[in-house]
Order: sequence, then C-alpha cells, then structure tokens
Amino acid sequence: MFAYLPVSGPVCFEPDGMRLRWKAGCAEASYVGDFVAWSDIRDADPSATPPELRLRDGRTIFLAAEQSEELAERLWAAGVTLVHRPDVWGHLLEPFLDRDYDEVKERIEGNLRYWGFTEAEVDLFRERVRWRMLLFTRFGGEWTTYGQADLVLAWFLLRVPPMFVSPGDYRRFRRLNDEIADRPTQGGTR
Repeated sequence: MFAYLPVSGPVCFEPDGMRLRWKAGCAEASYVGDFVAWSDIRDADPSATPPELRLRDGRTIFLAAEQSEELAERLWAAGVTLVHRPDVWGHLLEPFLDRDYDEVKERIEGNLRYWGFTEAEVDLFRERVRWRMLLFTRFGGEWTTYGQADLVLAWFLLRVPPMFVSPGDYRRFRRLNDEIADRPTQGGTR
C-alpha cells in the first residue's frame, strides 16, 4: 500500500532545488518527477497536511511532514512565496468523514460558495468521488479530516488492481484535482 502514497519521502535539498524520493511503483513519480527547481515552484504551503508545493504549471507536490520546518526555511531562502491555501478538497470531502456533517455543513458550504464553487459543481465533484471516499472511510474509519492527498490515495488504491492504472489516466485525474484545489487562488473567489 505505501508504494502508492502520493507523498514524497524525505527530500534532499540542493542549491537549485530539491530531489524527491518516491517508493518504487509510485504513480506520483511519473506525474511530478524526481527533481523540482526552486524557480519552478509558484508557491508552497509547508504548514499543510501534508506540506504542498504548487508548481508554475499547476501541478501539486505533496511532501513528508517530518521536514516541514526545514522545508519552510529552504523555501523562504529560495524566495518562494509561502501561502496558506484554502482546503478546497477538505471541504469537498467533508461529508464522507465518519461524523455528523450537519454540524459543520453551513460553514463548509459557505466557504465553498465564497471560493467560487456553485452548488451544482460541488454536487458533481462529490458524486464523482462518492463511492471511493465512502469505501476509503469504511476501511480506514477516518473522522478528523480528508484532503487532496487522501483523495489521490483513495482513487489509486481503489482501482482494480491499482498497479494497472495507466499513466495517462493518473495524469488526467491528478491534473483535474489540482485545478479544483487551485481555483480559489486563480480568480475563482469573489
């Protein structure tokens, strides 16, 4: 299972960027590669769970949380903009957690509207991931939070069998969920 985690192992910081480490067979490696130049990073959220890099071409890279402090220092030294992104996928996936959604529904739905998502879009996105996230919750019993990395993991693990996911299918899926996560920072807000 861990070979499919969309999170890089410990990174090696270099003067021009960082070298990523992926488990053998990880589809994420084909999506983002194994080296990221500082100049290719549009912005980063080292405080996210897991820490995130957003590349200039819109791709998101998830990094191991163990290095978040050093990551923040290195990003700052390299002149990369540090941001705290809205947790779009966390909000979209909230109804699938093993808890009462009605307690937070008004706040969650209000944030999604503020970020520019219509009710129809939210319903469509949730319908597209519904069965995977329900199964993911059923097997994992998650009740605190989901995010974009959890969606990527659920999508990949719940393919039958996961090792036969085509690189093209994976890239299309990742590109779409990166675009959705990035909408509030790309003019999708009021």
